[in-house]
Amino acid sequence: MKQRRKHDIFMVYMGSLVFVFLLGISIAYTLAAPSVAPPGGSGAISAAPNGNVGIGFWVGIAPTQKLDVNGNIKAAGLCIGSDCRSAWPSSGPTRVANAGSGGAAQAVCPSGKKLTGGGCTILDGASGNVFSNCRLVRSGPWGGAPDTTWQCQWKQRGSSSDCGEAGMMITTAFCE
Repeated sequence: MKQRRKHDIFMVYMGSLVFVFLLGISIAYTLAAPSVAPPGGSGAISAAPNGNVGIGFWVGIAPTQKLDVNGNIKAAGLCIGSDCRSAWPSSGPTRVANAGSGGAAQAVCPSGKKLTGGGCTILDGASGNVFSNCRLVRSGPWGGAPDTTWQCQWKQRGSSSDCGEAGMMITTAFCE
């Protein structure tokens, strides 16, 4: 009888040890791999061994970037490098087309917008082809209003005279 009692105590002791061991493994796994899909949810937050963090991915799908989001992001601002913004630019490019023999055309940004770049093209008014006997001599911010105005200036090829042919001088200013 004494032997039986020792055996029973030993079995209870071993069962307790196994239970504590399995509980410890469960806790360790939960702390080391917190990725779980919420019931009825679309994914979870996971951290990969390489430091990448994923949001909205099912367990087993590893994030491929430092922050990998499977879904929309809502934020008060966004920084890419040192370029931080709290809103997307609301204005597209402003285009001004000038026809005639003046040799120069300007594009002006709308009020409150700043010049970020520009470009120039000159076309034959009849055919729509680029004038072959005109050359671009100036393309850049205009000195009178360098923050808001892009200017293009054309001269005749092989001459210092303005390109005086009837055509379309297209100047584009990019504004934000």
